[in-house]
This record gives sequence, C-alpha cells and structure tokens, in this order.
Amino acid sequence: MRKTLALLLTMLMLCAPAAIIAEYETTVDITFDGEYYELEEYGFQIYLPSEWVVEDVNEESFFAYNGEMGHYMEILFLDADGTPLRDIAAEIAQEAGYLITEVTVNGLDFVFFEVPGEEAFGAFANSPDDSVCYWFMFCPLGDAEFEALALQIMASIQNT
Repeated sequence: MRKTLALLLTMLMLCAPAAIIAEYETTVDITFDGEYYELEEYGFQIYLPSEWVVEDVNEESFFAYNGEMGHYMEILFLDADGTPLRDIAAEIAQEAGYLITEVTVNGLDFVFFEVPGEEAFGAFANSPDDSVCYWFMFCPLGDAEFEALALQIMASIQNT
C-alpha cells in the first residue's frame, strides 16, 4: 500500500522548526555513461550510471546503488492526493526544518531538501497530474561529485 503524503508531512513535523526557501532555474547536462530504467507504473524513465545496480522496485519504492562508491538513491512513491508541488514545499518549509530550495531543472519542477545534521539529501517531484509525489533520497551528503551526479540523475527523468 502506498504511503500517503499526509503521513510524510506528519513525520516531517517532528524535525527542527525553521526552514529556508530559495528558488531558481537551471539546465543540467548528463555527463555520465548509463542507461534508462523505465518505471512504467509511474509513467517515467530515469537514466542511471552503468555501474549502478537496481536492487528493488515495488509499488512503494525504487532502490539503486553503487556499492563500490557507497552511493545510493531511493525513490518513494507517495499519494499526493492532487496536492501541487509548491504547496508541499510550503508545508515542509513551515513545519519541517529541512533546508528547502525550489528548483526547475531542464523544465522539471523539484523541491530539493537537505536534512541539517544528517548525511542525506534529496528532492520531491510530482507526477504531471499531481496524483503521485516522488521522494528522491541520495546518500551520502558531502561528496560534491556525487551531489552533481544526483542532480544529473534527477534531470534525466523523462515522461513515457
């Protein structure tokens, strides 16, 4: 059963009380060798580095990693109930304590977040009809090359 956005936002309310919101638009080129992995049920495909292994795909999540480098990503599929991405960002900023940045990457809207004091970062994006919220998590934080790779992975998303 898919986790709901309400459950996620409730969990976020347990975090620190302040958040920062910034907003910008950027273009990102894909500079790594890889292949597209299609997530048919969710109507998009994502480009992953060749050396990454897709470990688990189910109705609730997608997990891929590079064991040699210690990098991984997970996408959780949450029921957005038609909630626009901007509203999700506003609620997180008001209640969660994540450091929030709204970014349009290659025409795709994301809400990027960093968890202060944690070794993780990620982003939220909504399906075109706002029915599903995709929660991307990348670990570890603090590796500039991996953070650039994570941005390229998110920028690679194509609706199918």
